[in-house]
Amino acid sequence: MSVDTPIPADVAQAVNDHIENELRQITQYDNREALDESGIGDLHRMAARIYALGYGAGRRYQAALAEGERRRERERERRGPSLAEAIQQLS
Repeated sequence: MSVDTPIPADVAQAVNDHIENELRQITQYDNREALDESGIGDLHRMAARIYALGYGAGRRYQAALAEGERRRERERERRGPSLAEAIQQLS
């Protein structure tokens, strides 16, 4: 996980909402146990890591799209205008 990856407040809030829901369920059910602060910190770190993995994948995808566009543009410049483009330029 990159230190530079921005973690939105929505991610932290989703974890906090989950924790609050768990704490409410402790009072309703006998088979639930409370998360300690260490467990809560682990949940936040896990959520941040999952978000960072998705963020990184999205950045790599965008970079691949941009590279494909650059490659196609270089290929068009190398081969010159297509017949349709040449006719359009003459019009």
